[in-house]
Amino acid sequence: MMDILIIISRYLLFMALLVWNCLFRTDAGVSGAEYYHRRRMSKPNGTIASDINPNTMFYYENTQSEWLIETMDENNSKYIILIIDRFDTECSFDQLFIYDGDTTDSRLLAALSGLIVGNDATTSELTFTALSGNMLLHFVTDTNYVRDGFTARWSFRDCPYMCGSRCSLVANCTCSSDDEDPCLSDRPTDCGQSSQSWRGWVGVNDNKRRCNCNSNYYGDRCLMLVTNDGAANRYYTISDEGRHRAGHTAVYIPDALWVFGGYNLNKYTNTLSWYNFTDNQWGHANQSRTQPWPRGRLHHTMNSMGTKLYVYGGQLSASSVSDEFWVLDTVKLKWELLQPSDAFRPPPLFSHASVMVPLCSITRETHCTNESIAYMYIIGGITNTGVYNQLIYRYDIAQNQWQVVNVIGGRPKQRCLAAHTAVYYRPLAVIVIYGGISPSRASSSHTASYKRVNKLFVMRIYATNKAHWFEWIDSVNPGTARSPSPRAHHSAHIMGDYMVVYGGNAHEHNVDETCFHNDVYFYSFKCHRWLHESEFPDPVGSTNKPMRGRFSHGSAVRQSNMLLIYGGWSGTVRNDLIGYKVPASVAKWQQNDTHSDTIHKCTSWNDKEHCLADPLCGWCNPSRIWPPSTIKTPSCRLHSEEVRTSCPDYQSTLCPGLCDVQTPCTGCTFGWDNVVQTKGSALGFSVHKLVRQ
Repeated sequence: MMDILIIISRYLLFMALLVWNCLFRTDAGVSGAEYYHRRRMSKPNGTIASDINPNTMFYYENTQSEWLIETMDENNSKYIILIIDRFDTECSFDQLFIYDGDTTDSRLLAALSGLIVGNDATTSELTFTALSGNMLLHFVTDTNYVRDGFTARWSFRDCPYMCGSRCSLVANCTCSSDDEDPCLSDRPTDCGQSSQSWRGWVGVNDNKRRCNCNSNYYGDRCLMLVTNDGAANRYYTISDEGRHRAGHTAVYIPDALWVFGGYNLNKYTNTLSWYNFTDNQWGHANQSRTQPWPRGRLHHTMNSMGTKLYVYGGQLSASSVSDEFWVLDTVKLKWELLQPSDAFRPPPLFSHASVMVPLCSITRETHCTNESIAYMYIIGGITNTGVYNQLIYRYDIAQNQWQVVNVIGGRPKQRCLAAHTAVYYRPLAVIVIYGGISPSRASSSHTASYKRVNKLFVMRIYATNKAHWFEWIDSVNPGTARSPSPRAHHSAHIMGDYMVVYGGNAHEHNVDETCFHNDVYFYSFKCHRWLHESEFPDPVGSTNKPMRGRFSHGSAVRQSNMLLIYGGWSGTVRNDLIGYKVPASVAKWQQNDTHSDTIHKCTSWNDKEHCLADPLCGWCNPSRIWPPSTIKTPSCRLHSEEVRTSCPDYQSTLCPGLCDVQTPCTGCTFGWDNVVQTKGSALGFSVHKLVRQ
């Protein structure tokens, strides 16, 4: 209920109570501290700007301003193109709503807020198209503080942008007004060929001119190379033909990305979609009349086990929250509403987090032969009464039964979280909970009190129905750009021995008005420290990083080295699917490695830059070694007392261990199998080794 998507829902309900079909006036007036502005434009082109208060040189506080652009075309055959050249408002609270129509009941195109265009923003401009012959702009501000505002320009066109060669002045481009069927440009003809290689070709008999990709290349234009020898720490466009949605969920089951639910600014959707990497195409399934199908929702959770997807909760409307538990058979495309074997179940929840954990990984079996015996954990969330949920729930798939987990340690208020993430790190048998929103007052458990957080909580789980709760602190870069700022509605995944965090809403009043963050952070479970994507040396050349960040997106991991990011919210609802190929040093560290494999991965780095980008490794320069040792050439070595002794000229980054980040201090050894801590004070690093029982 706190961020833009929920604010929009509240706003639309509020606006429905008002009469907005009155005639628009061309005058503007000020009444006390409130500023009212209503204007009507019908010229074929012009400019719009937020009105400036001469006393502050910023836009007015407590504003209700409207601009209606009309083509005055009886047949509504002309399109209105709006280009925003500058946009800078208070994130989440001062918003510009853009409608395709003449009332606030019309189709909503965008709800912009924060620093999006101009100044320090990386986006050069934003373009919106109204297909109805009318466009309404509604600007709403509160009484907190104000910023520069916005400027925009409009024009009338016979054809909208993005219609490609299908559009001419004689035969207008046929574009659906349905937000879920966007008008796209013609398919590309190059299919990713470059001076180095041909990545794909256009199908001769394919009416859609779809690219057919060569081996290891994927996407609409065959731009994504998934093998490890391709360029890493780089973004790739996979598809721009997805359906617009935010607040949805996404899960990867080889070889497709499955997406369910979400919000497109105009409705809660229950469309099931999947992107098939075998043929690089989207598939969609809508509600069936002959079988059960979940209602549209957002801010639910979805986890996979085998070929099945488990969906819990979600927000069904601005005033309704679900406690339904659905399972989808992705092979048969058949939904089933699960009913627990007894009457007990979690309450209706949204903005919670959930994670699926195989039982054999908790009991530390060497060979996990049956991962279908599993538990699904639910952490945090907001109830249908607007209260934070502080209980942890566990669902036993085999027994079809819910339980409340007996959590030992920590404070119950630490578990009052929403819009956070939870991932399972198998080597330590822990669920790692990061970020989100929590009560801003210790005495409150209601969502009216909230703040964004960047805390890292850890829950050690057991086969029995209990868990230990700890907090891991940032002992290396607290409060710096290398450590993520407080955020919510981000995504997190385990990739090897790292937790990879992308995007999120991280607004800080008068400090950061970006709203939609675009950075990737890595938490090393070997060193227990954060790293920012800029600290890795790859790639050579441009990273192809998207110009705008996002939150409330869906994401998943494919083939251990590719982070898939789909849709989300960045002032507009996104429909693109992009891939971020993680740095090579992240992709190298896979789970369940032996100690000898760890040593080998450091020695596999042949250059100092890549070596120092890996917090577990250090660079040894033998030119200054005395007395002589077995290290004869400059090389990358795993941190150890032996290497430090034999190589005085040993360079490394900080690598704190578990005991440096664990709170409370007794948690350093309590609850873990066995921890051997070695600390080299001269180098400022520490290494721990887990010895399994």
